[in-house]
Amino acid sequence: AHPWAALGGGEHNCVGVARELARARFRALTFQMLPGSAIWGLVSAHRREVAQVTAVCEWVKQQYSSRLVLLGSSAGAPIAGSVVGVLGSSVLAFVAVGYTWGPFAAIGFGRHFGPIQRSPVPNQGTEA
Repeated sequence: AHPWAALGGGEHNCVGVARELARARFRALTFQMLPGSAIWGLVSAHRREVAQVTAVCEWVKQQYSSRLVLLGSSAGAPIAGSVVGVLGSSVLAFVAVGYTWGPFAAIGFGRHFGPIQRSPVPNQGTEA
């Protein structure tokens, strides 16, 4: 997950990781989020982005009947972390690459910190 193409984020940020996972014989899926407004995302707690990632994860669960490892990159990491809170035991692990963490990041992403901090799902990237 990586939102906000206008800020340099997009599916391409995760394609390399997905290719390496596929070479190791894991199913890997990347997708491009529908464009949204960075400012509206801050105001709306990124509900649209969280809903998009949740919908893709639900589709994957239906197609493959397996648990998920959810990877989020940069601004997508807090959003993916919120999805971990929604999907619960369907998520085997959460990986955050370049998680936007700290006081300045909390302005835009603070609403997402709690779900991953409270989650029992093994994760990397939540240490400050």
